[in-house]
Amino acid sequence: MLDDLKNWYKLRAEIELDYSKKLFKLSKSIVLNSASTSLEPAGLKVAIDSIKTSTEKSAHSHAELSGTFKTALYGRFTTFINSRDLVKKNAQATVEKLRKNLIDLRVLHEKARRKFESDAIATTGYVTQLQLVQGRDSDKVSNKLDKVNMSIKLTEKEYRNHNRNLQDTINDWNTQWKLFCDLIQDLEEDRIDFVRNTFWDYANAISAICVAEDEQCECIRQSLERCDASKDVRSYVRQAFTGNEYTLAPSFVDYTKGELARSIPILTANFIRTSTRKAEDTTLIPLSKPIQGMIQAIKAGPSLDDPIINPAGKTTPWENKNKDSKQNLYPDNLLTYPLNDHQYLDHTQNQNQNQNQNQNQNQNQNQNHNNLHAAQNHKQDQNHNHTSTTLNDHQYIPPTSPNGYNEDNHTNNNNNNKKYLPLTPVNLNDRPLPLPPPPI
Repeated sequence: MLDDLKNWYKLRAEIELDYSKKLFKLSKSIVLNSASTSLEPAGLKVAIDSIKTSTEKSAHSHAELSGTFKTALYGRFTTFINSRDLVKKNAQATVEKLRKNLIDLRVLHEKARRKFESDAIATTGYVTQLQLVQGRDSDKVSNKLDKVNMSIKLTEKEYRNHNRNLQDTINDWNTQWKLFCDLIQDLEEDRIDFVRNTFWDYANAISAICVAEDEQCECIRQSLERCDASKDVRSYVRQAFTGNEYTLAPSFVDYTKGELARSIPILTANFIRTSTRKAEDTTLIPLSKPIQGMIQAIKAGPSLDDPIINPAGKTTPWENKNKDSKQNLYPDNLLTYPLNDHQYLDHTQNQNQNQNQNQNQNQNQNQNHNNLHAAQNHKQDQNHNHTSTTLNDHQYIPPTSPNGYNEDNHTNNNNNNKKYLPLTPVNLNDRPLPLPPPPI
């Protein structure tokens, strides 16, 4: 886990560094540094300058954030992992060596115990046998007993030594094992506290960037409050005006009649402006619809369709298997359900109500359709009693399912929720009936 988090902070720092470089490049954009910007009115020029300044400061902030991630988080992880592995490695090597010695001593102790046990059993047997035999057999048993007594002294000494060594090793093992367990618990608590502290520093760093961004946004808003379109236009007119005098169109001079050219009068412009702009309330500017939609989307969280990709950029086999199982178990329309529980319940209730209404409509249509068929059959039976074959044999009767619903107009939920309208009943009264067959 520690190595994975270290790599995660490394990637996070690279993302912030790349973002800061792109922001700094954006602050040097032509639209913010062109010569035409200096010709803008005072209010709009201040707003453009504030955008440029805020972009540069934002780039600097994210560059500092990237450096903080590298030194305060990624670097600390490297140091912590190395020191942790060093402490654990020395203690673990001691315990593993002691455990190996303990296993070897147990094997030697068991062999010595079995030899001593067999010699003791043989001694007891020979002593008992010596009491039961006489003569030359007694001498043989006595010789064997003497040999066993000499051997049992060696096996007893060996067994005592191995038993003493095993006891000392077990006592040492118990002590080292307890110390190692305490050390491992201390390392685990240190790991949890370290990860917690790094997450805390990460949250504080992100929060500091957000505060700095909010301060820059406040500067932008303050500059925009001083930007007034009408005042800026009047200021620009005073700065680059060409005068308020204008002339009328020259009149026609008929030189054939001896008319002389008259001077063109110069007038002073004093017009009343007629504007088609809508009056806006600049005291309180509400959030625009795109911003409101963005805020709602942020509160709702990521959608269920967004895949979670590991830092390497590839999905793991477990994720692919989980994805395949989800696609087989759940329908596609389930992924489009809202995240809110209340919205999901309302959506499910509305869908159930629509299905019930469709079923009721289908039942009513089937009932009317069946009544119409019955009435037509009854009328045809009255008009054609002398015929053995009627038109009802050739009339199409839609099949019905066991539950009484019409198969043609029943809604098939498994076929992309398509609805099939019932067939239009045929009115036989609008068609001429065929002539009865001639009598035989």
